[in-house]
Amino acid sequence: MLFPVTLFLVCTLYLPSRGMYQDDYSYGMRDPVTGKIDWSQGTFDLYPFFFRPLGFVVVRWVPTIVWHHWWMYHVLSALTHGAVALGLWRVMRRQGLGPHASAAGALLFLTFPMHYEVTLWATSISIAMAAGVFVWLVSLWIDWARGRRAWWTWPLMIAVAFAIPCFYEQPGAGIMALPLLYLAVCPRTEPWRKRILRAGGGGFALGLTQVVYVLLLTGTAPSSYRGASGSLVRSVGEAADRAHSVVHDVIFGVFGTRLMHTLHGAFSEGVSTLGSARGLATAVVLGAALWAWFGWWMSSPWTRPARAPAAQDEQTEVGADPAWSAPWALLFGLALAVCAWVPMMLVRNQIAEPRMSYFGMFGVSWTVAVALAVVGAGAARIWVSGPFKLAAGGALVICVLYGVVCCVGWQAVLASRSRA
Repeated sequence: MLFPVTLFLVCTLYLPSRGMYQDDYSYGMRDPVTGKIDWSQGTFDLYPFFFRPLGFVVVRWVPTIVWHHWWMYHVLSALTHGAVALGLWRVMRRQGLGPHASAAGALLFLTFPMHYEVTLWATSISIAMAAGVFVWLVSLWIDWARGRRAWWTWPLMIAVAFAIPCFYEQPGAGIMALPLLYLAVCPRTEPWRKRILRAGGGGFALGLTQVVYVLLLTGTAPSSYRGASGSLVRSVGEAADRAHSVVHDVIFGVFGTRLMHTLHGAFSEGVSTLGSARGLATAVVLGAALWAWFGWWMSSPWTRPARAPAAQDEQTEVGADPAWSAPWALLFGLALAVCAWVPMMLVRNQIAEPRMSYFGMFGVSWTVAVALAVVGAGAARIWVSGPFKLAAGGALVICVLYGVVCCVGWQAVLASRSRA
């Protein structure tokens, strides 16, 4: 645990927050001169319609409470991101992946450098909160798929599913992928007709909560507002053009030349920031933690992905066949990565920003973890587990450390911007 915790601290909290930037000040409900709370303002005055109500409770009241103590908001944003990464690791383990693959997926998600807006731009905290609520929904869904039928399961899942877009809409689109996860984790003795009915019916029921949210938004917001009725695509042709535009923005913008330029700058700034006595001390601590972690990675046996239990009371992960659930688990991860961008395809003139890749990387990290688990299991069968673990672990460490340096660079850049 020392290595992941050290990575988390360096990635998100290496430099203390020295202030706010962009539009964060405007959300607080204090008088900027006197510092007193302006009780004439309401929580939803800025958006007096049904638009991310839970998210705006957070982004309105947290800056109001921590006024001029912005480090508290920074810590809260960092902890929220860390909780999502931990939750991702947990649901991957519960889905059946071994500790190596689950750790790889969670660490890649934790240190992905384009998450900087979510961890450092205070008002983007609602994105991580929505992703965290989705993790909770996935955990409940796995329980239900494996036959646990407590009376409160479905009322709770419906409430949790509806809460997701009330923080931020993108993770709610991940509900479309849940039927694939059902097929990956349901009992292997369950008839295929029942699997399809439960997976499709359950996904449809949870999807209706997103429809209700959209109806509440479009029914209360001015038609010209983003996400309201006047901003939505109206025809199949327009939807196709909008999808093409989003795919182009994602491939050539967020993950294209824009990504290369921003990562190059962030990495250079991170190297410069870490080139100090404090940076050297951090490198020593991180190196010691990495040494211990990599020793565990190489010495512990590679655990094969677990097949779904045969019955409700059989929850063991021993003696499992990785080929049974791997295809559905892979498709689930890929579907999450694609579904994350669907809300953007339905709204006109919505541009792709780095923070919008947050939930998409959730799906990418899941896919990488499943693929790593399957390949690692195959390597273990042909007695090349050691070389495979060395190669996979080395590649993972390079990616993670690169992400850490970039994240430190982003902290330095945004701290300078706050001072300015």
